[in-house]
Amino acid sequence: MSSNHPDKTCARCGRRFSWRKKWERDWDDVLYCSASCRRQKVGAADRAREERIMSALEATTSKGLPLHDLAVDTDEVEFLRQAARRLAVGGRILMFQKGRPVEPRDIHGPVDVALPPSRSKCRFRIRG
Repeated sequence: MSSNHPDKTCARCGRRFSWRKKWERDWDDVLYCSASCRRQKVGAADRAREERIMSALEATTSKGLPLHDLAVDTDEVEFLRQAARRLAVGGRILMFQKGRPVEPRDIHGPVDVALPPSRSKCRFRIRG
Protein backbone atom coordinates (compact mmCIF):
# COMPACT_ATOMS: atom_id res chain seq x y z
CA MET A 1 0.00 0.00 0.00
CA SER A 2 1.19 3.46 -0.82
CA SER A 3 0.88 5.94 2.02
CA ASN A 4 -0.80 8.39 -0.38
CA HIS A 5 -3.44 5.86 -1.41
CA PRO A 6 -5.67 4.21 1.20
CA ASP A 7 -6.95 0.68 0.73
CA LYS A 8 -10.34 0.22 -0.90
CA THR A 9 -13.05 -2.40 -0.56
CA CYS A 10 -14.13 -4.28 -3.68
CA ALA A 11 -17.78 -3.56 -4.53
CA ARG A 12 -18.30 -7.20 -5.61
CA CYS A 13 -16.43 -9.51 -3.25
CA GLY A 14 -16.01 -7.19 -0.26
CA ARG A 15 -12.28 -7.86 0.06
CA ARG A 16 -9.64 -5.23 0.75
CA PHE A 17 -7.36 -4.23 -2.13
CA SER A 18 -4.50 -1.78 -2.46
CA TRP A 19 -3.36 0.79 -4.97
CA ARG A 20 -1.47 -0.50 -7.97
CA LYS A 21 0.72 1.38 -10.39
CA LYS A 22 -1.53 0.45 -13.34
CA TRP A 23 -4.43 2.27 -11.63
CA GLU A 24 -2.39 5.45 -11.15
CA ARG A 25 -4.44 7.62 -13.54
CA ASP A 26 -7.89 6.51 -12.35
CA TRP A 27 -7.54 5.29 -8.75
CA ASP A 28 -10.51 7.38 -7.64
CA ASP A 29 -12.76 5.52 -10.11
CA VAL A 30 -11.55 1.97 -9.34
CA LEU A 31 -14.32 -0.05 -7.66
CA TYR A 32 -13.28 -3.67 -8.20
CA CYS A 33 -10.24 -5.65 -7.11
CA SER A 34 -9.97 -7.71 -10.29
CA ALA A 35 -11.26 -8.15 -13.82
CA SER A 36 -13.36 -11.07 -12.61
CA CYS A 37 -15.18 -8.94 -10.02
CA ARG A 38 -15.62 -6.15 -12.56
CA ARG A 39 -17.24 -8.58 -15.04
CA GLN A 40 -19.56 -10.20 -12.49
CA LYS A 41 -20.68 -7.09 -10.57
CA VAL A 42 -23.41 -7.37 -7.91
CA GLY A 43 -26.64 -8.72 -9.36
CA ALA A 44 -30.10 -9.80 -8.30
CA ALA A 45 -28.86 -13.19 -7.05
CA ASP A 46 -26.31 -11.43 -4.82
CA ARG A 47 -28.96 -9.09 -3.40
CA ALA A 48 -31.20 -12.12 -2.77
CA ARG A 49 -28.38 -13.76 -0.78
CA GLU A 50 -27.97 -10.57 1.27
CA GLU A 51 -31.69 -10.56 2.01
CA ARG A 52 -31.59 -14.28 2.91
CA ILE A 53 -28.84 -13.57 5.44
CA MET A 54 -30.74 -10.63 6.93
CA SER A 55 -34.03 -12.59 7.10
CA ALA A 56 -32.36 -15.55 8.79
CA LEU A 57 -30.68 -13.29 11.36
CA GLU A 58 -33.88 -11.38 12.10
CA ALA A 59 -35.81 -14.67 12.51
CA THR A 60 -33.34 -16.32 14.87
CA THR A 61 -33.42 -16.02 18.63
CA SER A 62 -29.74 -16.88 19.00
CA LYS A 63 -26.94 -14.34 19.00
CA GLY A 64 -25.70 -15.46 15.59
CA LEU A 65 -25.57 -18.12 12.92
CA PRO A 66 -22.82 -20.05 11.16
CA LEU A 67 -22.86 -18.65 7.65
CA HIS A 68 -22.42 -22.06 6.04
CA ASP A 69 -25.76 -23.16 7.54
CA LEU A 70 -27.49 -20.78 5.12
CA ALA A 71 -25.88 -22.28 2.01
CA VAL A 72 -28.07 -24.35 -0.28
CA ASP A 73 -25.00 -26.27 -1.50
CA THR A 74 -21.23 -26.14 -1.07
CA ASP A 75 -20.81 -24.07 -4.24
CA GLU A 76 -22.78 -21.23 -2.68
CA VAL A 77 -20.68 -20.77 0.46
CA GLU A 78 -18.23 -18.29 -1.12
CA PHE A 79 -21.07 -16.25 -2.64
CA LEU A 80 -22.72 -16.06 0.80
CA ARG A 81 -19.39 -15.01 2.32
CA GLN A 82 -19.14 -12.20 -0.26
CA ALA A 83 -22.71 -11.10 0.52
CA ALA A 84 -21.94 -11.16 4.25
CA ARG A 85 -18.80 -9.07 3.70
CA ARG A 86 -20.83 -6.44 1.82
CA LEU A 87 -23.41 -6.36 4.63
CA ALA A 88 -20.70 -6.13 7.32
CA VAL A 89 -18.82 -3.37 5.51
CA GLY A 90 -22.14 -1.53 5.22
CA GLY A 91 -22.66 -1.89 8.98
CA ARG A 92 -25.75 -4.12 8.77
CA ILE A 93 -24.21 -7.24 10.37
CA LEU A 94 -21.18 -8.35 12.38
CA MET A 95 -18.87 -11.22 11.51
CA PHE A 96 -17.18 -13.52 14.02
CA GLN A 97 -14.60 -16.29 13.94
CA LYS A 98 -14.14 -18.46 17.02
CA GLY A 99 -16.42 -16.10 18.96
CA ARG A 100 -14.34 -12.98 18.24
CA PRO A 101 -15.34 -10.09 15.98
CA VAL A 102 -13.28 -9.94 12.80
CA GLU A 103 -12.60 -7.30 10.17
CA PRO A 104 -14.93 -8.46 7.37
CA ARG A 105 -12.59 -7.50 4.52
CA ASP A 106 -9.89 -9.88 5.78
CA ILE A 107 -11.78 -13.06 6.71
CA HIS A 108 -10.92 -16.53 5.49
CA GLY A 109 -12.55 -19.78 6.52
CA PRO A 110 -15.70 -20.49 8.55
CA VAL A 111 -17.49 -17.45 9.90
CA ASP A 112 -20.53 -16.69 12.05
CA VAL A 113 -22.80 -13.72 11.40
CA ALA A 114 -24.97 -11.72 13.78
CA LEU A 115 -26.99 -8.55 13.90
CA PRO A 116 -25.22 -5.71 15.71
CA PRO A 117 -26.53 -4.94 19.21
CA SER A 118 -27.49 -1.50 17.98
CA ARG A 119 -27.49 -0.92 14.26
CA SER A 120 -26.35 2.66 14.76
CA LYS A 121 -23.30 1.51 16.73
CA CYS A 122 -21.93 -1.22 14.46
CA ARG A 123 -18.28 -1.83 15.23
CA PHE A 124 -17.07 -2.00 11.63
CA ARG A 125 -17.70 1.22 9.75
CA ILE A 126 -15.52 1.13 6.66
CA ARG A 127 -14.89 4.21 4.58
CA GLY A 128 -13.39 4.03 1.18
